Amino acid sequence: MAEDAVRVFISYSHKDEHLRDSLATHLSNLQWQGIISSWYDRQLTAGTEWNDKIKTELESADIILLLISPDFIASKYCRDIEIPMALQRHESKQAYVVPVILRPFDWFDAPFAKLQAFPKDAKAVTTWVNQDEAFVSVTQGIRIAAKQMLDYRKQLAEQKQVIQAQYLQKVEEVLSDGVISIVERDTLDELRESLGLTPEEAKEIETRAYEPYSRVEENLNRYKQTLNRLIEKGYYPFSEEIEKDLENRQRDLGLKPGDVARISKPILDQAEFDYQAKRQQQDEVEQLQSLEQQQRRQQEEYEAKLQRYREEFSRAVQVEYPLSQAVLEGLRNFQQQLGLKNENSAQIERSIREPAEARYQEKLKQQEEEERQRQIELEQQRKQAQAKHKAQGQAGTSQASSPQNSAGSKLRRFEFDVITVDKQGEEKSRTRKAAEFFFEDLGNGVLLEMVKIPSGTFQMGSPEGQGSDNEKPQHSVTVPAFLMGKYPVTQAQWRRVAALPQVEIALNAEPSDFKGDSRPVEQVSWDEAVEFCQRLSRVTGHSYHLPSEAEWEYACRAGTTTEFYFGETLTPKLARCKANFGMMLLTIFGGGETASVGSYLPNAFGLYDMHGNVWEWCADHWHDNYVSAPTDGTAWIVNGNSEKRIFRGGSWFNDRSYCRAVYRAYGSPANRNSTVGFRVVCSVFPGLL
Repeated sequence: MAEDAVRVFISYSHKDEHLRDSLATHLSNLQWQGIISSWYDRQLTAGTEWNDKIKTELESADIILLLISPDFIASKYCRDIEIPMALQRHESKQAYVVPVILRPFDWFDAPFAKLQAFPKDAKAVTTWVNQDEAFVSVTQGIRIAAKQMLDYRKQLAEQKQVIQAQYLQKVEEVLSDGVISIVERDTLDELRESLGLTPEEAKEIETRAYEPYSRVEENLNRYKQTLNRLIEKGYYPFSEEIEKDLENRQRDLGLKPGDVARISKPILDQAEFDYQAKRQQQDEVEQLQSLEQQQRRQQEEYEAKLQRYREEFSRAVQVEYPLSQAVLEGLRNFQQQLGLKNENSAQIERSIREPAEARYQEKLKQQEEEERQRQIELEQQRKQAQAKHKAQGQAGTSQASSPQNSAGSKLRRFEFDVITVDKQGEEKSRTRKAAEFFFEDLGNGVLLEMVKIPSGTFQMGSPEGQGSDNEKPQHSVTVPAFLMGKYPVTQAQWRRVAALPQVEIALNAEPSDFKGDSRPVEQVSWDEAVEFCQRLSRVTGHSYHLPSEAEWEYACRAGTTTEFYFGETLTPKLARCKANFGMMLLTIFGGGETASVGSYLPNAFGLYDMHGNVWEWCADHWHDNYVSAPTDGTAWIVNGNSEKRIFRGGSWFNDRSYCRAVYRAYGSPANRNSTVGFRVVCSVFPGLL
C-alpha cells in the first residue's frame, strides 16, 4: 500500500456481502494504482478486539463508503455506531462520506440523504440491467473523491510549508544571541497559535533552527571533556606543551576565546583549589612521616639501651645469686646513666630474676635430697639382714553391638521457590514451598507428573471497574481437590500417547512448529487434546480430561488475587510472552517461539507456565459472560456456543494483558495454532496416598 493512498472504509451489512465483493473487485484497479486502500470488517484477524478495531479504522479513513440497503439500515451497529461516526467526520471535514445505493430502499429522509450518492442518479445497483456498469459509476465517483482528497492533502502540505517557513524565520531572528528569553518565548507562542502549528511541530522547527548553536555547545562540551580528562589524569598544573595542545584543540573545534574562557574558569579554579589542597595534604603527610621516623629512631635507641641493661643484669646474675647489695647499687647507677624508666628496668630484672630464682631453689632442693639419700644409705647398712618383697598380676573384659531398617509411599513431595514482584517487576520476596505429586510412566523414560491441587473457594473473574465484560460478574466458586499436570503437555509426552491405540480420531505424532521434547506440544486442536485424554485414561485406568475453566483459573491463581500469580505485572524474566517492546518486535519479525516447560518459576501450587508459553484448551463452551455460571468448579457446557471452546493463559505471541489469570479467549474445536497447547487434569482416585 502506497503511503499517500487514500484510506477507504466500507460500512455494509453482511447480508450484502456478495455486492460488497463485486464492489471490491471493481475497486481493485484503484488499489493496484496506489490511489486507495480499502478496509472492511472481514479483514479482522483472530483474537482481535473487533469493536475497537472497527472504530480505529473508521476514525482513520479518508473516504467512508455507506453501502445502503434495507439490511444496512436495519443493522443496529451500522445505524447507531458507524453512520453517526461517519457523518460527524464528514461534517468536520476529516473524511468524505459517499452513500452507495445497493438495493432499493426508502432512504431519502436518512441523515446521509443530503450527500452525493452513487451510482449515477442514486439508482440502486440491483436495478441496473448491467450491474458492472453500476459499479463502474461508483468506482468513477470514488476516483474523483480520492483525487479531490489527494489535491486537498497537497494544498494543506504547501500551506504547512509556508507556515513553517514563517515560524522558522522568526525563531532564527530571536536566536541571534543563542538564547530564547521569556519575552521572546511569549512572542513565539503567540505566533505559533496564529499560524495553527502544534507544540510538537513548533518544537521540531526550533530544534532545527537551534542546530548551529547546539553544535557550538557540543564542541564546548568536547573541549570541557578534554580539559577534565587532563586534570583527572594528573596533568595539572599544565606544562607549556599541554597549553599549546589546548590552543590547537580550541582552534580545531572552532571555538571563540571568550566561550572557552567562560567554561574553563570554573574547571581550572576547582583544579587549582584541589591542587593546593593536595599539596597541603602531602606536606602534612610528609611531616607525619618524619615524626613517625623520629619516633621509630628514638624507640630503637631506647630498645638498644634496654638490651644493654638486660645483658649487664644477666651477667651479674650469672656471676652471683642472690645479688649482693653492692652489685644492686651498681646496677641502679647504670640504669640512671642509660635513662631507663623504672617499670622497664623492673620488667627486665623480673624476666631474668625469676628463672635465676627457680634455678637457685632447685639447687637447694638437690642439696637437701643428697643429704636425705646419704641418711638412707646409712640406715640400709644397719638392716642388711631383712627379707625381700613379693610380686602381684592383672585381668580384662569384652563387649558386642546391634542392627536397623526403613520404608516409603506412592504420593511424593517436591520443593520449589515462589516469588512475588513489585509493579516494576523486581523481586520483593521469595518463599520456599512444597507440594505433592505422582507420575504416570509413559515408557522410554517419559513421565507425566501430576500435582495435587487442594480444594478451596476463590473469586473467579474480574471485579467491577477492571477487566473485560466477558470476565464478569466476579463470582465465588468452590473447587474440589484434583490433580493437574505440573507442566503443559510436552512433545515427548504427546508422542508416547499418540502411539497408543486410537479411540475416536487419529493423532499426528509430530504436530508442533517449534521442535523439542521438553517444549510444549502445539498445533493441536481441542478435539485432538480430548483424544489424548481418552487414550491416556484407557491405558492408565485413571480419568484424564481437559480442565474446566474454573479449575484452570483456580489452579493458576494458587491463592493470589493479583492479575498474575507473581504479582501486579509480568516481565520476560517471569514468563515467555511479549512483556516489553523488544519482545514485541522480536515476535513481529518472526523471532518468537515457545520455551522448554519449567523454564520459569512456578506458582504456590507448584504449577509451571500458567502464564504465557502456550494457550491451554479448557473443556468449557464459550459464554459471553459469567451470568448463571456454575459455582462448583465443573465445566460449563450448556446454553453456550459449542462451536467456540475456551483456552486460557496467553502465549509466547501475546502481550502480558492476554496472559492475565482472568483473561478468556476461544477458538473452534478443530482449530490448530502454534500458540495453543494444553495440560491435563485428573480426579483424585482411590489408593492415592
